[in-house]
Amino acid sequence: MNCSKAHEYFMKHIDNCIGAMEAEWLDKHLMKCEKCREDFVSYEAILGAIMAENEDIVPDELESLIMDQICDLSLAKKDEEPDKNAGKTHIVVSIVLMIAMLVLPILITRWDSIIDLQVTLSTALEPARLAVSDFIARLYIAADAVDMFVDRLLYGILFAIVALVLVQLGLWRKSRAAE
Repeated sequence: MNCSKAHEYFMKHIDNCIGAMEAEWLDKHLMKCEKCREDFVSYEAILGAIMAENEDIVPDELESLIMDQICDLSLAKKDEEPDKNAGKTHIVVSIVLMIAMLVLPILITRWDSIIDLQVTLSTALEPARLAVSDFIARLYIAADAVDMFVDRLLYGILFAIVALVLVQLGLWRKSRAAE
């Protein structure tokens, strides 16, 4: 996970459009991770060779202009995202707090009534809970009976097949002896 994040920052670092916090994180990761450090050196070497080969073809002004626009777009996009989420988060937190302000006083003043209601409901629902438990126990007993019936049926079928094979074998022997 951290290595994939580091690879995202490689090109930003090489293009000089990495933020300070991202650069610090990348430096710490490269100190710890030898594989990423080797990959980063390889990236720099490959891009250095490409840049050296294409130095005469592309004017420096064009490259810096394009890179500045890419960095500006990247930083602008990064700055816009937290504002969108911050507004949504602020609304959600406000709604939760308003609901809590409305519900908590009712809960505090009516706590005894709520406890009494819970006790009344659990007492009233006890026969239903017992009936469901009894029904489930009876289902288990019925399932065991069906399981035993199916076992006996399968053993009976197996026995019948063995008996038919033995009868067929006897008939085959008789016909062989008659020839």
